Amino acid sequence: MRSLLIVAMDYPPMPYGIAVYSSRLAKAIAETGVEVTVLALGAKDARAFDARQPFRTVRTPSLPVLRYALVPPAFAWLVLRNRYEAVWHTVWTSALLSWLVSPILPSPFYVSAHASEILDDTLTWRRRLKSWLKPAKIRALRGAAGLFALSRYSAECLRGMGLAGERVRVVTGGVDPGRFTPRDGAPRTGPPRLVTLARLDLHKGHDRVLEAMALLAARGRTLRYAICGEGDEHARLEEMAKRLGLTGVEFLGWQPDERLPALLRESDIFIMTSREMPGRLDLIEGLGISFLEASAAGLPVIGGRSGGVPDAVLDGRTGLLVDPDDPRAIAAAVERILDEPGLAARLGREGRRFAEEEVAWPRVARKVLDAMSHAPSHPRR
Repeated sequence: MRSLLIVAMDYPPMPYGIAVYSSRLAKAIAETGVEVTVLALGAKDARAFDARQPFRTVRTPSLPVLRYALVPPAFAWLVLRNRYEAVWHTVWTSALLSWLVSPILPSPFYVSAHASEILDDTLTWRRRLKSWLKPAKIRALRGAAGLFALSRYSAECLRGMGLAGERVRVVTGGVDPGRFTPRDGAPRTGPPRLVTLARLDLHKGHDRVLEAMALLAARGRTLRYAICGEGDEHARLEEMAKRLGLTGVEFLGWQPDERLPALLRESDIFIMTSREMPGRLDLIEGLGISFLEASAAGLPVIGGRSGGVPDAVLDGRTGLLVDPDDPRAIAAAVERILDEPGLAARLGREGRRFAEEEVAWPRVARKVLDAMSHAPSHPRR
């Protein structure tokens, strides 16, 4: 493949989830020699980020309404001026554009599926709008030459919509093993330190970790817990930590990207017990790239057995999966890793190998390009 247009509705400087996936994979694809163009929403302070990328970035204006309204004309301008060999949409909403013009679009288009964004509910006006567009969503996904599911869970979501077959490929998110390197052999002093890098959202499981810490404190365990991120749960979690009498909890807030490797190296266990919540299809872990970053840093990982997490935390190999609603199970996993240094070392070592050999961004990019080169020639409209 020589040229690719990537349409990314979630993109940096937004620092989380799909935005990270979109930008890192775009860079990895560009570094294979493909001429990449990214169409992204306008955002303040985006110019410096865009200038550092090895590809061209086209943005709509950053004004609240125009940033969305001008995506269709910007897309039409790009595809008419350039003969891209393929178009890749990192979420399905922008894929409606390719589907609408597919009779005259010479390039096949592809769509990534993560988790909550492809599921339908009426919790907010945005999600009500997406649910109302469900028939168009199904047609657009059927018209795609290929669908890239972020995990086996995401693939099952697609199959539940009647979308299956060879066009659905599981292509996980990735990590840069060169950035997230393990700590050197020198032992770290002080109490064991747990760390979570995530938005402070209800489903991420910070509250269950705090409950597990209280159980461990009652058994005489002294731990520190670094919570990195911001979100709606901040005040509740702070109050909860005080109510439980936990003095070792640090709320570090949002951390810049360049600080994350050091935060992981300063820790002993990465933990994020994400859970699925009844009636909250907007809160599901499609994969969890931060798990992969922790593995690259050589940390043993504890994850909640939910959503796409089992594709990011290989149970018994790179970490331990637990019932995310059971603080006792979470506490037992923490104790097991702390009490079995050989297990902790093996999980960290295997996690590093997993990051280097299976989910490094260059490998993920090759999987995407391979899927595009072997896609069916005549997808259904």
